[in-house]
Amino acid sequence: MHATCAVAFACLYYTQDAFTTRHPRFSKQVGLIQSAERVEARPNTLLYYVWFSCLTQSTIGYGGLLDEETGRMIPFSKINSNAYVVLNIAHMLCVFALSGVLLQKVKQGNAGNA
Repeated sequence: MHATCAVAFACLYYTQDAFTTRHPRFSKQVGLIQSAERVEARPNTLLYYVWFSCLTQSTIGYGGLLDEETGRMIPFSKINSNAYVVLNIAHMLCVFALSGVLLQKVKQGNAGNA
């Protein structure tokens, strides 16, 4: 379940990045990004977002996104994409919800064995 969630969110992160990179003016008009001027020239790769999603899914902790061209970290507070922030919050809520479901199943399994 966690692996499926990580891959699904990696696809969502990649899709929002690709869309906002290709359509910055429209993305700003509908509120997906805060400023059309600071959009990168190209989106990060899907492999990057699989890595990022697994890092988020494991709740290791991170300082923000990594700029693949420069290798520098973009702090969470400086991220230009509202869509990304919403996806990241939904991703973390999914992590907690899945963990709760799995713990409940383990608890039910242990109660049945007693």
